[in-house]
Amino acid sequence: MPFFQAILLGIVQGLTEFLPISSSGHLVLAKSILGFHEDGIAFEIFVHFGTLLAVVTLYKKDLLEIMATILPFGEGQSEGKVREHANGARLLRFLVIATIPAGILGLLLRTFFESAFSSATFVSGALIFTGLVLLISRKVPDTPCPLDNFKSLVIGLAQVVAFFPGVSRSGTTITAALVLGIEREEAARFSFLLTVPLISGVVLIKSIEMFEHPPGSDELWYFGVGCLAAYISGLWAIKWIVGVVQQGRFDRFAYYCFAVGAIGLIFNILK
Repeated sequence: MPFFQAILLGIVQGLTEFLPISSSGHLVLAKSILGFHEDGIAFEIFVHFGTLLAVVTLYKKDLLEIMATILPFGEGQSEGKVREHANGARLLRFLVIATIPAGILGLLLRTFFESAFSSATFVSGALIFTGLVLLISRKVPDTPCPLDNFKSLVIGLAQVVAFFPGVSRSGTTITAALVLGIEREEAARFSFLLTVPLISGVVLIKSIEMFEHPPGSDELWYFGVGCLAAYISGLWAIKWIVGVVQQGRFDRFAYYCFAVGAIGLIFNILK
């Protein structure tokens, strides 16, 4: 894999994993239009790990609170620690509920979802669908309401739709949260935290597959560069999209999805 290609694909993964424009869709179209290809499954694992590190870096406080609920909770804790423990337990419960649909349907329908990756035309249409979903984010209730078990489940079901390449995970989950009345910053935060169990599961499953055909030592350099590029671009993407959501401009990405989807359709029809 050329050095430039490793950097470019890492940046594409980092940006599109968190921006509501579909990472899988862009990678499929990049390989179709530009002729790029990944050297086996190893590169995909490395760039996904880079995006996972980006989430962990920016939301380490929330993740530490969640970890504290798993560890023994001793007596004599301060009021602040008790509050953090309660917040962590509440957030952990919501993340588990939202992850259940992806865990069950992702495993049962894995082959079905993966078959869609072979069609750049399907991906282009899915990007247009993502644009329509983003337009729905305009319909936000006037009075925000807190996250609860039912809303977590709905957001988790929205995430399952994004298993199709071209459908944005952040686009569907943040839009679902906003339509359900979740406060804007909370909607973005929950969506990004929801990537931790999802990406961790993907990395774990694909790592097991990678051991059947491990990469050579000379390839690890390029994979590491891709991972770093995905990490840095992922950090920037998360910070930017949180600001965009807070400003109520999330639907602006719809027009980009429409444009890329249309270009993809035209290219694949004419080639």
